[in-house]
Amino acid sequence: MTNSPASGSPGPGALEWAGTGGPAAEHDQVAGRAEPAAGAAAGPARMGQVILKHPTSSVFVFRRHPGGWRIGLIRHPRFHRMMIPGGHVEPEESCAEAALREVAEETGLAVTLVGPPAAPVPPGYRGRRVAPPWWIAEYRVAGDNHLGEAHVHVDHLYVALADRPAHGDGAARADQAAHQFGWYAAADLAGLDMFDDARLLALALLAGLAGGADRTGAAAALMAGLGQA
Repeated sequence: MTNSPASGSPGPGALEWAGTGGPAAEHDQVAGRAEPAAGAAAGPARMGQVILKHPTSSVFVFRRHPGGWRIGLIRHPRFHRMMIPGGHVEPEESCAEAALREVAEETGLAVTLVGPPAAPVPPGYRGRRVAPPWWIAEYRVAGDNHLGEAHVHVDHLYVALADRPAHGDGAARADQAAHQFGWYAAADLAGLDMFDDARLLALALLAGLAGGADRTGAAAALMAGLGQA
């Protein structure tokens, strides 16, 4: 399980992520998790002028607590920052499936993905639809456990709500999580060592949930929060 700088690298919204890490892999640098690698990659990762790209999935996980909405963050063992869960997409899974797996492995939680506004399909369409991410961003990252040289993570950024642990009831259990994990309120984020873009998106999403999730539903509330950021 590796992540990209979904919360710390420049890109759309300067998302800086370092991918999420887990038992199968470490977080890479993606949306808000790691800084982009400097310079171009050399060797096989470039294949001439073409830099290899690996799909990753990262997830903003939220849960309603008695004191309000919280975001779930892990402490990355290599970057030593608080990050959202995520990692590489395996060959046999879709990006949405990878998102659910990474959250379960890294936090011990089972979550439900919240879909962004999507285009409708006409009646009779028979293709199996896959849950879409809210954003897709590319981040240049240094070598990781999937590829030893600099490459690009194409990070699929999802939003999810947690309602139960992956194995049982109650809060996420430490023995089920690959990383140190905790729930944080919007007021906590300024004091956490996070990538700036991950913090920026988390604050907007938390504001949206707090302002209208009960009234309009999670997806509409999230959109409202992003629109007012």
